[in-house]
Amino acid sequence: MSILSFFGKVFGNKSTTTLSQATKEWPKKISVKLKKREPCEVTYESRWGYHPVSQETFLKLKELHKWYYETLKDLGCWVRWDRKTVYQHGPEPKYCPAFVEDRAEWRDHIDEQGNYSCRYYPKTRVDRGIREAYHEARMPKATPEEVEPLEISEEEIDHLHAEVSAWFDNN
Repeated sequence: MSILSFFGKVFGNKSTTTLSQATKEWPKKISVKLKKREPCEVTYESRWGYHPVSQETFLKLKELHKWYYETLKDLGCWVRWDRKTVYQHGPEPKYCPAFVEDRAEWRDHIDEQGNYSCRYYPKTRVDRGIREAYHEARMPKATPEEVEPLEISEEEIDHLHAEVSAWFDNN
C-alpha cells in the first residue's frame, strides 16, 4: 500500500494525488479529544501532599511496577532464546504471564541519523495501567481537589498483586 492510498483511506479522500495535499488535510480530519477526569472522592494525606491511594495500595503498586520491569527483562531473555531455533541451550526462560500476551508485535524505531528499522516480537508486553498508576500515585498534589482518580481500581490492583506475587513466589 502506498502512502498516498493510506492517506486516502484514512481521510476518506480518493482524489488525493500528492503527499503535500494529503498532509494539508491532516489537521482538519483528525482531532484528539482528551477526557478530563473528575477529582477523587477519597484522597489520602501524607507529609508532602494528597494522593489518590492509601500507603498500603501504593506499596502494592510499587511492587507491581518493579515486577513489571523484571518481567520485561525476563521476556527479553525469552525472546533471545526463542530466536535461536536450532541452538537453544538450556531450559526455556520463564516470565510472568500477567504482563505478557500471546500476540505478535512489530516495533518500529527511527534512530538519530533517521535510519528506520523494525523488529518482530512473538509476544506483546502489557502493563495493565500499572506504570501510569504508579507514577500518578507517587506524585503528591497540593490540594485534595487536584487529585485525580487512577485509571485502575484498587480491587484490580489487589487482584493483580495477588496473582503476580503468587507467580514470583513460585518461580
